[in-house]
Amino acid sequence: MTRIHCNLWSSVEHFSPEEFWCKCECNHVLIDMGLIYALEKLRYKAGNFALRIVSGYRCAEYNKKCGGAKRSQHPLGRAADILTRTLGRQERLFKAALTIPAIRGIGRYDRFLHIDVRLGRRASWDKRTP
Repeated sequence: MTRIHCNLWSSVEHFSPEEFWCKCECNHVLIDMGLIYALEKLRYKAGNFALRIVSGYRCAEYNKKCGGAKRSQHPLGRAADILTRTLGRQERLFKAALTIPAIRGIGRYDRFLHIDVRLGRRASWDKRTP
């Protein structure tokens, strides 16, 4: 299942495949390089600060175990959850994400921002506690 094309990563400045491995014991990874390129753009547009990926690829079993959506983009390698320590940082990331056409899904949570490069229609949601 591990699909990493090293030559594609040569143009990636701030991320590595290891950041996107499934967090269960399977150690699989599948990454849509469009996601990685979108994350590079997001980092730059939001102020060029480091982005900590807390969840990237998830195998189907792990996605189900951690309560991932049935149509989650994580098992397709098209999604990443980015740790946001402050509301201000999340707001900057959110606004920047809206300007990147490849980012088609944006979800706001208390401690992270979900972004994905899904095919088709855009989607957004807010699951932060009031």
